[in-house]
Amino acid sequence: MRNLTFFSVWMILCSCSLQKDHNKILLKEDFSRLDTIKTWLIKSHTFANNLAVFNPDNIQNNNLLELKLHQKDSSKTSSKSYEGAEIRTRRKYKYGNFKVLLKAPKGSGIVSGFFLYFPHSSKFKEIDFEFLGKDTCKVYLNHWTNRKDNGKAIDIPFSFQNEFHEYHLEWRKNFIAWYVDDKELYRTQNFIPRRSMHVVFNIWISKHESWVGKLDESALPAIFQIKHVEISK
Repeated sequence: MRNLTFFSVWMILCSCSLQKDHNKILLKEDFSRLDTIKTWLIKSHTFANNLAVFNPDNIQNNNLLELKLHQKDSSKTSSKSYEGAEIRTRRKYKYGNFKVLLKAPKGSGIVSGFFLYFPHSSKFKEIDFEFLGKDTCKVYLNHWTNRKDNGKAIDIPFSFQNEFHEYHLEWRKNFIAWYVDDKELYRTQNFIPRRSMHVVFNIWISKHESWVGKLDESALPAIFQIKHVEISK
């Protein structure tokens, strides 16, 4: 009987320990300050489908992270006519919950992104929330595998540019799930990435008008706002 009691207590303690580890907070960011030494990396680059170049000066922080998209200053020398912004975590993460409180801008042609990304590969590794400014009552969910786009547009019961909402990626070994304000939007068990990935935020203009619509320059400058980030195991 004593051995049985000891075993029961041991099992409860183990269960509590596993639950505690499962909910371990890896990053909690309220942007009271922006630590670009240990936590965040501001990027300055572009890519083929992007009509903007990422400018580090377009990232501002004052208890709120703001990424700006605007027309390029005519005095600057660049092959691109617009400047956007991108920031990512210095650390890479593998599996867990990624919760972000954000507000994305309206405007045809504008793309705001919150996603997980593995950069050093000939094959894309991404898990995405993308906000296409042409339709603010939809979110575009995607996970890239071997350069294959598995995206889908999902209706949401509000307009994402009006107020802050929580967007949540849950990435596990055997599934990926997307949530908005604790409501599950979509889940897949196919083509799950196995590599650790950065958390990335960016704002840019896609050249693919069939996807994002023709750019509405009257919507510029556009601001992508992030209020809170929490990553847990």
